[in-house]
Amino acid sequence: LLDRLEAEAEFTSDDENEAWICEVCGHVHYGKKALKVCPVCKHPQEYQSRLNSKK
Repeated sequence: LLDRLEAEAEFTSDDENEAWICEVCGHVHYGKKALKVCPVCKHPQEYQSRLNSKK
């Protein structure tokens, strides 16, 4: 349960226009949450990070 809660916080932002980048293919998504799966290369959410990480 703790792992799931921490993972949810890792992929959620207070900023509606947070930039998330897929570290595999470079696809950039803007939104409050990282996508569950990259629409370009189909890698899971774990391969996405904040483009301009403040954390």
